[in-house]
Amino acid sequence: MQDLRHHRRVTFDRRAWCGHQYLTLYLPVSNVSHGGMFLQTTTPFVPGERLRVSFEAPNGGDPIVAQVEIVWCCRAGRGSGVGCRVTSFVQGEAAYEQLVEMLQAA
Repeated sequence: MQDLRHHRRVTFDRRAWCGHQYLTLYLPVSNVSHGGMFLQTTTPFVPGERLRVSFEAPNGGDPIVAQVEIVWCCRAGRGSGVGCRVTSFVQGEAAYEQLVEMLQAA
């Protein structure tokens, strides 16, 4: 299977609030990149659905809030989740980019 990723993923062990229509979930985020993130969930999302994802900036600053689109789903027990592409930021874009840079440098 060909890897279609455009950005290098880095491990990220934090939880994020994820809003989807009438549902809000507090999900683990297992990796991030400049273009997206992987959310661990067994919720039956499908590609094309959109979520609003928010979590604390690592330096304690303003929260990072992004609109994401689900691009692929994995249903494999503990590895279940969704790969998401960031489509826009509501706030915290610079903080998110700094976070990814810091994690990639580590």
